[in-house]
Amino acid sequence: MNCEICGKPIGGNPNKIRFASWILECCDECYSFHMFNEGVTYKNNKKFDLAIIYLEKSLKYNYNFEDAKVELYKCYKSYGIEFAKNKNYEKAIELYDKSLELYPDNTKIPKHIEMINEELTEEERIIKLKKREQEIKRKEELRKKQELIKIIEGSELDKTSKSILRIKINQAKIKSKNELKKEMEKEIILTDLRKIVDDVELETTAKSNLIEKINTGSFFNEEQLNREIEREKLKSALRKQIEENVDLDPTSRSNLIEKINKGSFFNEEQLNKEIEREKLKPELRKQIEENVELDSTSKSILIGKIDRGFFFNEEQLNREIEILEINRLEREELKREKDRAKRKEKYKEDYRYFRDLYR
Repeated sequence: MNCEICGKPIGGNPNKIRFASWILECCDECYSFHMFNEGVTYKNNKKFDLAIIYLEKSLKYNYNFEDAKVELYKCYKSYGIEFAKNKNYEKAIELYDKSLELYPDNTKIPKHIEMINEELTEEERIIKLKKREQEIKRKEELRKKQELIKIIEGSELDKTSKSILRIKINQAKIKSKNELKKEMEKEIILTDLRKIVDDVELETTAKSNLIEKINTGSFFNEEQLNREIEREKLKSALRKQIEENVDLDPTSRSNLIEKINKGSFFNEEQLNKEIEREKLKPELRKQIEENVELDSTSKSILIGKIDRGFFFNEEQLNREIEILEINRLEREELKREKDRAKRKEKYKEDYRYFRDLYR
């Protein structure tokens, strides 16, 4: 089947509705023309809401389609008049404003707006005016954002930089061309830094960490980046050393890798000290678990302290066990004192009860 507009062959099922997806396989101009025909049909039947949908689509695919622009203007105007007759002035003014966006020099629309203003009370007029000013301000901000985004899209920045700048514009962190220019200059530097990271032989995790730091602005020059790369290389070497150490249990390995990632130490000497400490931890934990004199609460407290690195040898552990044992004995003695006091009070109550009973 051939297109009715340009004569090109079209794929798809011709039994589908005329403006369905198969028309898109031809070209934007043909799709726009089909949308225009549908819109005009609805307009002639005074179904302005549907006509507007199709005519707006027509302009979306071919903004230079003057006939679609004229018909859409007429729909906005006629639909606005209908709303004005039904005293829905807010919607009417909204449609009039849209028609003015298409043809700003039109002199008839302002007259319609004046007629609406005459129908409103002073208070309503002020409210409408404020709303209109806010809408104009919003549209102006949107126009500026689109203008800035257009500059970004036309630049030679990479996709990552463009995406970051678009987000900043939408969040109103960049509001002017001067601000955008400064940010683009920064992004050019950051792009070069990201390329350096991509070319360096590092683990995937390390590269991700560095790129994240670059994107968040943690450093802005090659010297800072090189220092950070050296740190990441050292971290990778330390992590590898831990993974290859067969004497460490999984918990100790996990603790050490976490400390490396946080930057708790940056050389092999510090790591070896930490490894020796970690090797001792399982022995201390085992000693606690096998201690029959300790209750479950004391054991839990001591294991928690070992994991957090409160002590690293048997002498310190034994001292802590003694302290806990003393505390336990003191608690037990205190409990016995309380029990004795309670029993004494109970004896007194029983004595008073029987004394009064047999008096």
